[in-house]
Amino acid sequence: MRRFTRNGDSRQVFGGTRRKLTRSVELLLAVVMLMSVMAGALTVSADETEEIGAVDKTATSSNFKEGSYSWYINEHADKPLYNGEDIVVPAADYVDTNMNLTTFDEYEGVKNAVLMKDMSAEQEADSGEITGNESNMELVEYDAAYVTYKVTVPESAMYEIYFKYYPIEGKGSDIEREIQIDGDYPFIEASYLAFSRIWQDTEKVGTVFDTAGNEIRPTTVEAPEWRTKYLNDDRGYYFDSFRFYLEAGEHEIKVISVKEPMLLAEIGLGMQDELKSYAEVQAEYAANGYTETSGQTVKVEAEDTYQKSASSLYPYHSRASVSTTGVSGKFTYDHTQVNVIGGERWESAGQWISWQLTVPESGLYRISMRGRQSVNKSMTSGRCLRIDGEIPFAEAKNCGFYYDADFRFYTLGDEEIGEPFLFYFEAGKTYTMTMQVNLGIIEDLARRLDSSVTELMTVYRRLLMLIGTEPDKERDYNFKEVMPNELVTMKEQADELMDIMNDMLELTGERNSDMATLERAADRLYTMSSRDHTIAKNFTQFKSDVSAIAEWILDLNYQPLELDYFLITSPDVELPKANAGFFAGIGHELKLFWSSFTTDYTSVGAENASDDAITVWFAPGNVAGQVVGGGREQAQILKQMIDDSFMTQHPDIPVNLQLIDLNALLPATLAGKGPDVALQVVGTNPVQYAMRGAVVDLAEFDDYEEVAQRFFDSSLVQYQYLNGVYALPETQNFQVMFYRTDIMEELGLEVPQTWADVYDIIPELQNNYMNFGFPANVNNFYTLLYQRGGSVYRGEGETLGYATNLDSPTAIEAFIAYVDLYRSYKIELQIDFQNRFRTGEVPIGIADFTTMNALSVTAPEIRGLWSFALVPGVERTDENGNTVIDRSVATSGNGCIILQKSTNKENAWEFLKWWTSDESQTRYCLEVEATMGIAARIPSANINVMYQQAWSMDEYKLLMTQRSWAQGIPEVPGGYYTTRHMDNAFNRTYTKMTDPRETLLDYIDDINSELTKKRTEMGIITADDITE
Repeated sequence: MRRFTRNGDSRQVFGGTRRKLTRSVELLLAVVMLMSVMAGALTVSADETEEIGAVDKTATSSNFKEGSYSWYINEHADKPLYNGEDIVVPAADYVDTNMNLTTFDEYEGVKNAVLMKDMSAEQEADSGEITGNESNMELVEYDAAYVTYKVTVPESAMYEIYFKYYPIEGKGSDIEREIQIDGDYPFIEASYLAFSRIWQDTEKVGTVFDTAGNEIRPTTVEAPEWRTKYLNDDRGYYFDSFRFYLEAGEHEIKVISVKEPMLLAEIGLGMQDELKSYAEVQAEYAANGYTETSGQTVKVEAEDTYQKSASSLYPYHSRASVSTTGVSGKFTYDHTQVNVIGGERWESAGQWISWQLTVPESGLYRISMRGRQSVNKSMTSGRCLRIDGEIPFAEAKNCGFYYDADFRFYTLGDEEIGEPFLFYFEAGKTYTMTMQVNLGIIEDLARRLDSSVTELMTVYRRLLMLIGTEPDKERDYNFKEVMPNELVTMKEQADELMDIMNDMLELTGERNSDMATLERAADRLYTMSSRDHTIAKNFTQFKSDVSAIAEWILDLNYQPLELDYFLITSPDVELPKANAGFFAGIGHELKLFWSSFTTDYTSVGAENASDDAITVWFAPGNVAGQVVGGGREQAQILKQMIDDSFMTQHPDIPVNLQLIDLNALLPATLAGKGPDVALQVVGTNPVQYAMRGAVVDLAEFDDYEEVAQRFFDSSLVQYQYLNGVYALPETQNFQVMFYRTDIMEELGLEVPQTWADVYDIIPELQNNYMNFGFPANVNNFYTLLYQRGGSVYRGEGETLGYATNLDSPTAIEAFIAYVDLYRSYKIELQIDFQNRFRTGEVPIGIADFTTMNALSVTAPEIRGLWSFALVPGVERTDENGNTVIDRSVATSGNGCIILQKSTNKENAWEFLKWWTSDESQTRYCLEVEATMGIAARIPSANINVMYQQAWSMDEYKLLMTQRSWAQGIPEVPGGYYTTRHMDNAFNRTYTKMTDPRETLLDYIDDINSELTKKRTEMGIITADDITE
């Protein structure tokens, strides 16, 4: 690997795999290794080390996670590479399938393409989109959709497999498939194969503006085309294509559909040619008579892309430097301009962006770019360069961009000899230049760290099952006898962590805090493995070490790079300065400061003063810790939707959109300065405003009932007051049950269907120092109450909430069951579910369904080791006399309202109808997810949106089934007393061991008294007015 050098504000980007160490770094390494040896001598005796087993790393594959691709390749290291013609299997020549396949005679120039959906024929017949307001649905499980091919290979060898595919329109996410060879997954990664879509901007950058004159990013749409994709790792741990070992003869290849449809033309088996080195390509330049051009410069604005792999890779506005001007060539202070692309949006392995370029003179050019990598200190951000789809030479596969807080010029080149790479371009020909994110020089280290963390988490879980989370530090657990294999693993992984640290030091040339973390973890592992009596006292810190390394792996996987423009220049052209001078920079900062006083940052677009205009307040929303609204980026999405959709349908209703914290809503409304419409209002607030006459009863509009069909009835409950409805639902959240498939299988436990099943597995979990996750809170009590057919309040319509129903036999039974979970079954009152689920301490539990989005992003180390299911329920008899499992869950969300002081209520209602429609909600949710990633997937309350989101069909059916059991919690005057005294009753029962029934009944009078008091203040029917 060759590290770039600094030349003023220009840098040369290395290409290759390793760099030579300087003498100072060699000396530092020698000192570090010497200190490590000395430290080992102080803590580990020779006979103690021998007792747990010395490991010969050259003769073992222990550092490879069993079943992983690394392990697989190691097992087949002696197998030859295939060296013949490609073996092609037409997609139409399948031998078995359970899908309804459609074969096209010709599609976009390719014959006999097969359309593969993501569901089996049986599932497709039953899958249709759930468009009705169904309740209490039953879940039906189906086999995965697949298609099988037969292939005969001529020799026993390693083969690469490719798909020729067309990303036909689906839900906008990457296509996911699995592959089995002869009935088995050859390695774990074969069950995670991603095929990217292709996106293009519909307008040129610098041509789209909002009504205030701010430049906005172009609209991005899919631009599918036929592509050839060699199967590889979707996480980037293996940039090169997967290799599969096949014995000579016939084999069965099964392709399993997971998400999204695709057109498949053929499956090919072969071996790609080895990339030539840059030196070999230089020799070809000379042989072909290619010469360096002179005096030529071609500028390509990085924000003006040709194609990209995700719609989230859009250009944006950067105010960091006055030299970052965009296509206009001038920085503006009173308006925003689109002037860069990439950054932290372009950081995940596999993402790619392409640009087109044309040169005026045939010959050799260098490639430079103005950009910055201002995130990964001491590390590079990796990119692979392709020209017209091909990697030009081996060194271009790993282009590394080092950290710099300022914009710099990076030139692709060989730093070891101090020369830029030269590329041949023909005059007048249009070339496509693509840069794809990869892990570059740290690919091997990241892969090894991931494998090590997996091993260490397994060790932690095994120790946990023996000693628990709070072991007795004075007890001798006799680990050498009980867990000899785990001690060996600790020693192996300590060696591995030290090797990784030293390799990292060799790559970067300097120590950092992350390397110190590895060293500290290794030292602790050495101590624990050699002196097993120290395990108990080090156990908590051991967990912290593993968690810290897992977090670092996430950071290593982020490879951001922000680009302003490319310069394709002749070798003799001097690059301009990347930044303005010192005084220009000071002036830039002063102008930015002054513009902060003159620019209204709350408005999104220009304000319209028309009498028919409505003002809409838009603010950050939050559901279960997931950002689901607000933010200027989301506001820009909404503004663009308003301009090209709402204003097209309602040209006579101008909209002034403002990004404002909704904590200011009530004070502003009382002061007569509130908006007409407020979005993302917390679910408990609309009825509170309604009690004070501050919001409009939406049920009074003639077409309300038609609009209400867009939502499950459960999502409307919290917005109903007396006989009115005071908000339309925007989001709806509910719970599902998550479980670790690996741990449940290891313990021999089935996924519980009822609470009786839960009671059965809790002892087994606790015997292994694990637990069931169901934190104590009033909403979880309501879940148990609803599953028994109970209700929180008495009354309905105008009388709803005149008295509590918590003194009913059903409520008392639910409360006793609720208390018993914590008092008798000893599940924990409060837990950090995500972290405890990751570590395996809580391998099964109930949490908001949006948790799965966070787990997908923050817990890659347990990918494929967890799933989710319907919540366990209570068996009871329905109205038809049938025994059913009631899986009711409490639900909540955010909504949108019309303020009573609005002078344009009809216009505001038209806006709410448009905003909550299928089309608007689907577009908004998909664009926010495309912009911010899966962690920001919005739990829209619109029934039809979830079908359009990138859930697999199995996930969609399960979520919609659970959603059909959701029940809303009414918001009533004085209802806060119910929550308060439910908490009081539980705390008293739990801490003082009082009788649950008597304790709950002690609070009933206080709750009813407050309900009556508040209803009297509101002038509505009270308990005194009702004769039961």
